[in-house]
Amino acid sequence: MVAAWGVVAWLAHSRSGVEGVWVATLTAGICLAGAMAALILSSKVHGPNAAMLRLASGMAFRMGVPLAACLVMMQWPRLTDHGGLMMMAFFYLVALAVETPLSLKYIDRKPIATDTRARHELV
Repeated sequence: MVAAWGVVAWLAHSRSGVEGVWVATLTAGICLAGAMAALILSSKVHGPNAAMLRLASGMAFRMGVPLAACLVMMQWPRLTDHGGLMMMAFFYLVALAVETPLSLKYIDRKPIATDTRARHELV
């Protein structure tokens, strides 16, 4: 995420100066905050229905925080003039690509019962 911010900040500085770097920092921080909230929540959820709850809550935080920020950002033309919406979309994709392998760590890897007696007991 820091490497992506460095590239975007360099491009933003060449296009918009220091204000572009501030917009890049703001958008990267917003996407990072949403991704971190999703990861923290995923690490706290356990139980039989945890997979679906992790998916829904992770998506809500990961997508909801940047989406709400985009809606707010559209009210300030200075942020959108410096490419804030495109930066937000880019950092969202980077955060998604980084967070997905990290969230796989929390998947319960219990072996599925292959014994036929166990299947009959469940039925």
